[in-house]
This record gives sequence, structure tokens and C-alpha cells, in this order.
Amino acid sequence: YESSIAYGVRKALVAEQKKIDLDAKFKELTLAKRDLQIQVDNLRNTIEVTLAKAVEKREAEEKAHVEEVERIMRTNEQLKTSLETMLSAPKK
Repeated sequence: YESSIAYGVRKALVAEQKKIDLDAKFKELTLAKRDLQIQVDNLRNTIEVTLAKAVEKREAEEKAHVEEVERIMRTNEQLKTSLETMLSAPKK
């Protein structure tokens, strides 16, 4: 009889210890989850900022390219006009 009571007490103590351990693990995992969620939010913000900067940079490069092409075309037209003028000038 006494050994069965001791066995029951041991089982109750082990169960209580497991409950305490599981509660501690739960709190630890909850904190880890919160920290990871903060990291996720920070990474999402970083991605958004990076994408916005990339779009802005691409638009600026595209604008510079268009301006360069227009400048080259104007220069080409001026040179073409100048060459036609020189070729059509009366020869002496």
C-alpha cells in the first residue's frame, strides 16, 4: 500500500515537473516567435524600401538614356546638315 502511494506521489511530481518544463518551453517559444516576427517585419520593410529605390534608380537611368539618345540624334542631325551644306556648296 505504501509503495503504491509513493508511486502515485512520484508520478504526480513527475507530471508537475513536466508541466513546469512545458510552460517554460511555451514561454521561450512565444518569445522566439515574437522576435522572429519582428525580423520578418523588418525584412519586409527592407524589401519594400529596396524595391522602391530600384524603381526610382531605373526610372532615373531610363530618363538619362532617353536624354542621351536625344542629344546624340540632335548632334547627328546637325552633323548631317553641316555635311550636306559642305557638299552642296559651289566648287571653285
